[in-house]
Amino acid sequence: MEGTRSGLPLLAASARPRAGVLLAGCAVLVAVLGLVFARQNTADRFDHAVDSPVIGWFAGHHALALWLAFPGSMIPAVVLTAALALGCLLTGRRRGAVLAILAVPVTAAISVIVDEIRSERLAPSVDLEDVVSDDLLPKEGIYEHDGASPAAQSEEVGKR
Repeated sequence: MEGTRSGLPLLAASARPRAGVLLAGCAVLVAVLGLVFARQNTADRFDHAVDSPVIGWFAGHHALALWLAFPGSMIPAVVLTAALALGCLLTGRRRGAVLAILAVPVTAAISVIVDEIRSERLAPSVDLEDVVSDDLLPKEGIYEHDGASPAAQSEEVGKR
């Protein structure tokens, strides 16, 4: 039986072409949205217009907001993953069980990798001097420029 696969396929043969088209469409949509919004680091007018009413409405319904966020937390994700894997195993779909078990950790790993790449591309070499403002540092005793603080130096420049 060389060339045969063990286990049942996850999709019926008639559904595979439609699933492939759907998968390709989703991949194209994600790629296009990624390219369109790649350089957007802050919310734009549309984001503010949509977010403000939603945030305002949820401010009065805190319990509902927590309830809606709960399915994305750790316990429901683990329970759902275990249920999917168990269902696949009970129906003889070992590949489906493996896919269900690996989906969340692989997605999390990809997310971490993409975040690292993105943060490196946005700020490849950030100097501490660029990040820390003069207002956060003590004004006296740390500057080598004739022992004067930036405030004293700017006063001298203004006198010239």
